[in-house]
Amino acid sequence: MSHFWLTPVTTAPFVVLGDERVQAESGAAEAFRKRLHAVHPWLLPLFKARLLAGESEAAHGGSACGAADGSIPSLAVSGPIIFGSGHHTLSHCGEAFFERLLAPADALALASSLAGALAGRERTWLDAMCRWWRQERFVVLFGE
Repeated sequence: MSHFWLTPVTTAPFVVLGDERVQAESGAAEAFRKRLHAVHPWLLPLFKARLLAGESEAAHGGSACGAADGSIPSLAVSGPIIFGSGHHTLSHCGEAFFERLLAPADALALASSLAGALAGRERTWLDAMCRWWRQERFVVLFGE
């Protein structure tokens, strides 16, 4: 069974997956993402966590996405997960993905149309996402 994690992300100076990650069941996460996708396809982007960690360019010639040794820790661990100097190496696929994310202010403006349409768990998730966007962080749904 897949696990999904609603995750705040900062990208400067390093890519940091925030420690406030929220685990979501696959069915509920997919339904929530579908609702947000109707507003904008990149409002809650999905990315496979195993593709984040990369290897040095010498190790894979610049063509592989994800580390062969599975060196990214599980998103279930506590604390932030950092990609950058002296930490995990971010894959080329991860770099390209983060370059395409909506600016937090743009995402927050788009999400405002959903405020009255969601209830329960979905409303709680949207509230967390809005808080992260106000903190100028990105929000990603990672699958593992």
